[in-house]
Amino acid sequence: MPLTQEMRRLRAEHAALVTLSGFMIEFVAARRPPRPTELAAVRGMFRDTLVRHLKCEDWALYPRLQTKGEPVLAELAARFVDEMGHIAEAFEACEGMGVNVEVKHLPSEPDHEDVHLVCDAVAGLSAAYRPPELLLVSSFDIAAVDQIRQTDATLPTGWVVVERYTADLILERTLAHGHGTVCPWDGLVDENLVRHAHDRGLRVVVW
Repeated sequence: MPLTQEMRRLRAEHAALVTLSGFMIEFVAARRPPRPTELAAVRGMFRDTLVRHLKCEDWALYPRLQTKGEPVLAELAARFVDEMGHIAEAFEACEGMGVNVEVKHLPSEPDHEDVHLVCDAVAGLSAAYRPPELLLVSSFDIAAVDQIRQTDATLPTGWVVVERYTADLILERTLAHGHGTVCPWDGLVDENLVRHAHDRGLRVVVW
C-alpha cells in the first residue's frame, strides 16, 4: 500500500477514535447511565479501531518512514518505535485484565486544586474503558477517592498507603470512608494486616 494511502487510512481511523471517545464522554456525562449494551458496543468498537490503528503504525508507517531516506524523519520514526512501538500487542495482552487507575493528587502534583474536575474526568473515563469488575480507582489522597465515590458509586475504590500507621488505623479509616480496597506499600504488609483486612471484608492490593 502506498504511503499516501496508509496516511489516509490512519487519518480516518484517528477521526473515528476521536468520534468514539466523544460518544463515551457523552455517555458518562449524561444524567441517566447508558444501557450496558450501548457502552459495551462503543467500547468494543474503540478497542478494535485502536488496535488496528496501532498495528498499521507499527507494521507499515514506521518501517516505511525509517527507510524513506530522509535522516531526520527516519530518526523520528525510530524514536517512536523505541518509545511506543508494539503498543498494540501490549494492549491486546491486557484484554480482560484488571486495571488499577491511580489518581495523582498530592499538593506538589498538577491540577491539585481542581480535585472535582480531575476526579470527575477519571471516574468517567475509567468507567468508559473498563467494566467495574476490571477496575480499581485509588489514590494516596483519600479525599480524592472519596470524590470518585461521590461521582460514581459503582466504581471500586481504594486508599494507597505508605505511612507506617497501625494496621487497625489503616483498615478502619479505609472502611469509614466506604472504600473496599486498601493498597499498602509492601513494607507495611504482614500476615496480621492481611488477615484483619479480610476479616473486615477488604481487598488488599500491594504495591
